[in-house]
Amino acid sequence: MDVTERVLADESRLALAAIVESSDDAIIGTSLDGTLTSWNTGAQRLFGYSADEILGKPVAIMAWYGHEGEMAEILERIQRGERIQNFDTFQRHKDGHRITVSLTISPIRDSAGAVIGAAKIARDITARKQMEEELVRSNEELQQFAYAASHDLQEPLRSIAVYSELLTRNLEGNLTAENQHNLQFIAEAARRMSDLVTGLLAYSRLTTQQGRWTTFSAGDALTAAIENLRTYIEEKQASIIHDELPVITADRSRIIAVFQNLISNAIKYHADQIPQVHVSAEPEKGGFRFSIADNGIGIDPRHRERIFNIFARLMPKVYGGTGVGLAICKRVIEAHGGRIWVESNGPRGTKFVFTLPNARVE
Repeated sequence: MDVTERVLADESRLALAAIVESSDDAIIGTSLDGTLTSWNTGAQRLFGYSADEILGKPVAIMAWYGHEGEMAEILERIQRGERIQNFDTFQRHKDGHRITVSLTISPIRDSAGAVIGAAKIARDITARKQMEEELVRSNEELQQFAYAASHDLQEPLRSIAVYSELLTRNLEGNLTAENQHNLQFIAEAARRMSDLVTGLLAYSRLTTQQGRWTTFSAGDALTAAIENLRTYIEEKQASIIHDELPVITADRSRIIAVFQNLISNAIKYHADQIPQVHVSAEPEKGGFRFSIADNGIGIDPRHRERIFNIFARLMPKVYGGTGVGLAICKRVIEAHGGRIWVESNGPRGTKFVFTLPNARVE
């Protein structure tokens, strides 16, 4: 029995050693004073040192400039039995160039449970970090372009609208019906273009700006959205009712924008009836499901996917709009880890449904 157990233990150690040696990640062992005690092939590939060159040397040999005391602090935590996971830092290759690594470091214990060393797994994330930094730079450039384009385009559009209206007033009585119609068309086209630019800027901000997540009442967010639409709601004599809504963790300003866009959309497509909108929510596994139901004209099932595309408009000549609102809703909900879709609400109405998973404030 003792021989069998020893054989099984030896086989287990050999299997574990083979796994460690074949890993693409650097797997490194150190004593509590920071002396390197083990070094796999992945470590050689990542840092450039062979095991013969590095074993017995201090782990600080791989520290990047300004990070020399980092490992000593980590080893103090390891000695207390802590485990460090996904710690991103800079380290140095044998040839001197900088490597960005993600470290997971765990205590090594003896048979009595005492901490006698540390096992470090290092993964090269240099390429990922470079991509993230490039993405940040690209987003900043895109945001600056969007602001500049918005400002530079809005000014001439305002001029077109203003001067076409001035011409209409100054030449009142001297214009043919066709000329008056053409000037009105120019002014209206300029206003539509201005709305498109504003919508495109709002959409671009969702991509280039990070949200601020907090915990708040979805009912309060809905109230804010209704208040923003107060004039439009009163003009259309719309009725907005809602059930009790849950407390959620999300980006409050963007959830307000979702409610505002969906309610405005429900009121706009009201057909020949007084618009009625019902907002509700119910718990579902991992979060909540929200519904915004209306008594409007409904949406052809063939178009239920397309309406979430930016600039998609089903009946622009009748109902206007830029086709940005629903695209913004989709982008916001997906950024929160949820999804949004549309269903029928009875014989004519529409129900927009979106989910929000539970989340923690970062």
